[in-house]
Amino acid sequence: MRRVQFILHDPSKCSGCMLCTIICSLKHFHKVSLELSAIRIKRLEEDWIRGDSEELFRAVICDQCAEVDPTPCISACPIGALKRDPRTGVVKIDSTACTSCRACELSCGKRALFYGKEELSMIKCDLCDGDPSCVKVCPDGALSLEEVARN
Repeated sequence: MRRVQFILHDPSKCSGCMLCTIICSLKHFHKVSLELSAIRIKRLEEDWIRGDSEELFRAVICDQCAEVDPTPCISACPIGALKRDPRTGVVKIDSTACTSCRACELSCGKRALFYGKEELSMIKCDLCDGDPSCVKVCPDGALSLEEVARN
């Protein structure tokens, strides 16, 4: 049995401050760019339209298909540029092999792989090698690093 790590988001705690997106783009691309972040924060429009007094936000981030096998993005990649790290369970993109065909993006049911036009590359969460910066900077405690056992 192996362990798979992933980031869990609690919308009830999220203020929508976007610090997680900022730190992600800074860490991976050395600039602030919401487009280059592997985590995206979306306002839940249905709550806003209903007139609820509190805004709710949802994080769009790769959950490493912790509960899914086979992993759709790995299966969709025609050249094998996505692989699961056997140690952490994190699905990583080999940027030297990736052609940015976007097949992985289309296969993801969570829509958690992104094409970065600025860098002409595919972007997905790599959990910062097991120490996710977004979790550390979240002032509201809305993000947490979780782990599940998988066969």
